[in-house]
Amino acid sequence: MSKETLFDSISKIDDELLDRSNQKDKYRKENPDMRKSNITWKKALSAAVCLAIVIATLLGVHDLRSRRPPDEGEPTSGSEIQTPEASFMKYSVAQPDIPAQIQYPDSYDSEPSTAYYEENRNRRLENEIDKRLFSHFLNLTARSFLTEENRQNKIYSPVNVYIALSMLASCTKGSTQQQLLAVLGADSEESSREIATKLLKGNYVDNGSKKSLLTNSIWTNSDFPLKRENLRQLSQAYYAPIFTGDPQDSAYSSALQKWLKSATGGLLDDAAKGIEFDAQMALTLVSTLYYAANWQENFAAEDNTEGVFHAAAGDQNGTFMNQESLGRLKKGKGFSAVSKELSAGGEMIFILPEEGTAPESIIGSEDLTDMLCRDDSADGEMSYIHLSVPKFDISSDIDLQDYLVAIGVSDAFDPAKSDFSPLSDDNLFVSKIQHSARVAIDENGVTAAAFTVEMLCGAGMPTQEVYFTLDRPFIFVITGDTGDVMFMGIVNEI
Repeated sequence: MSKETLFDSISKIDDELLDRSNQKDKYRKENPDMRKSNITWKKALSAAVCLAIVIATLLGVHDLRSRRPPDEGEPTSGSEIQTPEASFMKYSVAQPDIPAQIQYPDSYDSEPSTAYYEENRNRRLENEIDKRLFSHFLNLTARSFLTEENRQNKIYSPVNVYIALSMLASCTKGSTQQQLLAVLGADSEESSREIATKLLKGNYVDNGSKKSLLTNSIWTNSDFPLKRENLRQLSQAYYAPIFTGDPQDSAYSSALQKWLKSATGGLLDDAAKGIEFDAQMALTLVSTLYYAANWQENFAAEDNTEGVFHAAAGDQNGTFMNQESLGRLKKGKGFSAVSKELSAGGEMIFILPEEGTAPESIIGSEDLTDMLCRDDSADGEMSYIHLSVPKFDISSDIDLQDYLVAIGVSDAFDPAKSDFSPLSDDNLFVSKIQHSARVAIDENGVTAAAFTVEMLCGAGMPTQEVYFTLDRPFIFVITGDTGDVMFMGIVNEI
């Protein structure tokens, strides 16, 4: 299937599908031989990480009853998210069909190799966004979400949050929408949707060498009146399957939890267990990101050393991965940074504040934002870098409501002011918006890109030798194929 139809093909939603919410028993009878797919990802990635969930739940303005706990269920594997055998499929009324991408070639000198690199190059070029617009959103949200000096690890996914808030903006009008657009740095709902779509298309990768799976879904109350045509348009615009059911049925909450576990490869199971539908839920929007890939050049386990990480709350013992290589040392006001390339696109940037400088004070600075949003691979001084980075596995859960209100998004949470008229004539408001994220790195990596070696062409051996040891709180950034900031976080302890 051609790249032009890669995402267009998943936006076809039949009118009749929207009437299947009352056919659950029939659906099960028509599929008596359901069995789990044995599809597995054959490239084992021990550092298969970097995930995020954003959930926005809209409720009708009624008396809210207490929530009932969901049924416990075993998590499904990440590959089962698109298979009809998954238990949550009985609630489905519209399901996307994402065709396979050209797989990573076994050798560079082959016809499949040419097709692979051409597809990837075209995907990146066709989905480039104006980094200046995204830098506004990145600065605003990073300062809001990450700068609280509580000595804890913090992490969020700018790309994931952007897509989720853009979906929410598509459901609103008036000042409710304008407040969301102001945070997104967009002048219209159409422009925010265009950026969100490019972020999704440009960074969606499932080619055997890397997984960067951006997935959205829509969960509705089967008894709540929603405007069908606008719901269909939302599903088409964000390639989101639609599910419908009774939010007071614990099995429906359990289905959402299983979908979340599946979409995030089982890495956010604990966070997913806490997600339950409110009794008066009208609509729930979900956006997820699962990310996994290898380093361009792995760390050697035999080079690991045990050392001390000077955490914000006190010294900790940890395992440090060590590597020596040519690279560029970038400097800004109060920090220095190096990056490690990834095998199939993107990089991980390690940002070390100067001694005595808290990472939180660097977030949102002009120098840092300029470095992250300027596409200049030749920036920085060529150096021989002795990189020493601790192995870590960190996660965080953020209730975004207070943070969003603080940066100007307030009407969406106020039943007296919210305007969700594009979706329903009933009064709706946002009752909950939660973001969960997790990042881990080890010797095998996070992501990688072969073409980045080009930056060394024509350069002589560097005279500068740098020991870049991340033994105190630092910032990390993970970028996708298009250079967009997929994840950003602060490691205060390991």
